Amino acid sequence: MGSAAIQILKHMDCKVIAVTSSPAKVPYLESLGADLVITNIVDFNRHASVQGGVDMVIECTGGPTFLPSMRSLKSQGKLILIGSLAGHFAKLPLGLTILNSLNIIGSDSVSHDVVPDVIAFLDKFEIKPSIQAIMPLESVAEAHLDLERKQVQGRIVLQVADSDW
Repeated sequence: MGSAAIQILKHMDCKVIAVTSSPAKVPYLESLGADLVITNIVDFNRHASVQGGVDMVIECTGGPTFLPSMRSLKSQGKLILIGSLAGHFAKLPLGLTILNSLNIIGSDSVSHDVVPDVIAFLDKFEIKPSIQAIMPLESVAEAHLDLERKQVQGRIVLQVADSDW
């Protein structure tokens, strides 16, 4: 989702700061259009603080980065939560939320009536999913290891053959 978010936001004329824990992903994120890539959430907070905060954070990780993401927002900023690592919970600092009039928005999908508009937008700006590899279903364990090791840029697609059914 982060890869798509970078591309979409760039086409909406937004300044995009991407945050990753993997320095190896910096060139990839820059190639998608990120104006700045930061490899540490603490450094992102420092950068945001110097800038007076950011308008919006698209939070793909959830628990581990939720609080730093909230702290990076300027007054009336928005945190759009589109992902959460399993088993992670986040503390919600109510005072910070109230004092800065922050908006926390959870989003899991879109309604079927807007799908044609989304597809038209993606087609218009030639935004394509970032696929690193297409692997046979029997390689699912290898695919999961790559994900756990943070060696994936984009998505791994598992190919299901008719004989797998």
